[in-house]
Amino acid sequence: KALIPTLLAGISGGSGKPDEGESLPRRICLRLITEFVLHGIITDMKPLAKVIKDAAGVPSEEGKDYVVTDANFIVTFSKAGGHEILGSVPRAVRLDCERLQKEINGEGEGSLANDESTQTTAEASTETPFVPTLSTAMVEKAKSTIDLFAATAPNTRAVPPKMTASLHTHCTGAYRTLAKSYVTTHRRLQKLEKRCEQDRLLQGNLSEAREKGLNDAKSLMESLTKSVESLSEVLDEDIPLLVDEEVVEEETDGKGIELWTKGEAGSERLGPFDDEETRSFYCDIPDF
Repeated sequence: KALIPTLLAGISGGSGKPDEGESLPRRICLRLITEFVLHGIITDMKPLAKVIKDAAGVPSEEGKDYVVTDANFIVTFSKAGGHEILGSVPRAVRLDCERLQKEINGEGEGSLANDESTQTTAEASTETPFVPTLSTAMVEKAKSTIDLFAATAPNTRAVPPKMTASLHTHCTGAYRTLAKSYVTTHRRLQKLEKRCEQDRLLQGNLSEAREKGLNDAKSLMESLTKSVESLSEVLDEDIPLLVDEEVVEEETDGKGIELWTKGEAGSERLGPFDDEETRSFYCDIPDF
């Protein structure tokens, strides 16, 4: 009887939480509670829903972005809850079903075809391209698998539909916020790496503060990447594309120092000067 209140206190941080030395990690408590919900041991979803809402950072005004306070918590809950709680089929499962359906329709790659369906050497030598097909038994098995999944997946819900819709909305909102931060952090990291490279060229090394900032940015990017990839798989959302910024030469306004680089053939004799007259003025010493 004391286990469930202890686990709820462990994820909410409320009173009744055991001593720090005896407490379970927050994510382990969450996974245990989620399993209890899936098996019908816990039926009151209000405490868990409140914690998920806080972790997702639900905005006070509709239309605003979520302000995620614990990305790892949302990822753990989404992976543990699955379609039974969130109502979304993971991308890998959906793609497997689509691939299986294509094989049944004869539009797949033929990776499920067995020896009974292969063509003879004489048949393969004709101009007709080789199209592997499934045996009758394999087709029936594939159809029954898809039919069983289609019949059971929508009905295997561990929570009421209204709660499923609410939790799915919060997890999706948290994912979209993390996806935006994922793109923004990637762009900022590229700019920071470029500045650090310039500092290394000019000063020979990086300051301790700049190096720490670069390492922190890389760690944040790695964490965001894991969270975004995990949530995109569970929620079947597309991962935003990361575009590498092209190095564009900035136009100068005539101020500052401009470094000369070797140009076309014949320019080496002139060096950094525009023409022979300018070069002669600065370089040729008159004979006094």
